[in-house]
Amino acid sequence: MIVIKSPREVALMREAGLICDAVFAKMAEVIKPGVSTQELNDIAEKIMIDMGGASAERGYYGYPGAICASINEVLLHGIPSSKRILRDGDIISIDIVVRKNGYCADACRTYPVGICKENAHRLIRVTEEAFWNAVALIKEGTPLGDVEHAIQQTVEKNGYSVPREFTGHGIGRDMHEDPSIPNYGKPGTGPVL
Repeated sequence: MIVIKSPREVALMREAGLICDAVFAKMAEVIKPGVSTQELNDIAEKIMIDMGGASAERGYYGYPGAICASINEVLLHGIPSSKRILRDGDIISIDIVVRKNGYCADACRTYPVGICKENAHRLIRVTEEAFWNAVALIKEGTPLGDVEHAIQQTVEKNGYSVPREFTGHGIGRDMHEDPSIPNYGKPGTGPVL
């Protein structure tokens, strides 16, 4: 069941989102060759705590990290480790879920590490374009399938494919809420926003 949030709840989620934004700004500064994913985890968690939030990921089904740090071919849920050191040419996705005042915000960003090849930069650009093309459709009356299709269409027209085993999701009091949002879809289908 999709839970519609009140303006008060949206404002609380926005507070958690501001912490996500602060973490991402710091990640842009500190991601470089020679840094471990554990160091990134520790920096991110300190920001969350200092801003009155907490990681909703830590402890989720036993997950040991405050963030997910997925490097190169690791699609998602990479576990931070002091042994996983960033190298020149890597790309890393930092996925964070912050809980503050009982509400969550969830976001992911991908960063190039040092000097990357053009194909790495292109992958980052295309996935960001897919995200913004989907966001542009989010408004009252839009079928969710239109949003999902926008992601798929952007990715595929650029020669990439979307994973079908994993989906996006709603968020609120819980980290994972309805609806499930695949990165592919058929226009005109699904719940209407």
